[in-house]
Amino acid sequence: MDDSTHRPLPDLVVVPTSEDDGPDRRVELWQGPDGRLVLFCYSDVEALHRLYRADCPWARLDLDEVAAVRAHVQTLLLDATPGVAPTGPVPVVPGQRRA
Repeated sequence: MDDSTHRPLPDLVVVPTSEDDGPDRRVELWQGPDGRLVLFCYSDVEALHRLYRADCPWARLDLDEVAAVRAHVQTLLLDATPGVAPTGPVPVVPGQRRA
């Protein structure tokens, strides 16, 4: 569920990632002004490129994968424009340790 609007997430979301491909790819997390870690999710690739960054690499995650990444963050936003600084990556694949 989106923490700002309480909208349910679609079954699949698109998230910004590092440029690495394969098992080393990581989801980008951001740090909000209050210090909380934020995960930006998008309903489709077009929304990611329009709202986040046009040249951003991405991964498609199902709800279980989102839940695994969500364990590292305090806030999840759907189809939002970031206004804070990136902090660091976490694994795309559930069960991997945080880098």
